[in-house]
Amino acid sequence: ARRRAELARLVDQVGFRVQEAYEQVRAARQVIELYNQKVLPAARANLKEARAGYTNGRVPFSVLSEAQRTLADWRERYLEAQAELYRRQAALDRVTGKAPDGLAGPPPSASATGPAAPSGTSPAGTSPPPRPK
Repeated sequence: ARRRAELARLVDQVGFRVQEAYEQVRAARQVIELYNQKVLPAARANLKEARAGYTNGRVPFSVLSEAQRTLADWRERYLEAQAELYRRQAALDRVTGKAPDGLAGPPPSASATGPAAPSGTSPAGTSPPPRPK
């Protein structure tokens, strides 16, 4: 009876984690959609108008410059939102046990492939590429 209760508790806990991770992915996708449907098109349109106004002499360069800066800022935020979506999708994959894209099954054992490469090196013994900052 105790084991069944513990199992039921664990099943509920896993279900909660999956649901929570799913909701976070869904929210992140909605943010991406908002950027694609509203924010970035509006910023592009604003830049287009500012460029036309500057070309025709109706607006000063500062207005054009600000429109360019605003679009660049929104693009940066969009990329940050995409990164957040990928992090949340990875979290969902972890709680559901899904392997990352391109990986199928468990990694090969060290005995099947020979000795493991030393920490900080690639299997060929060369240094790994630097991480992006």
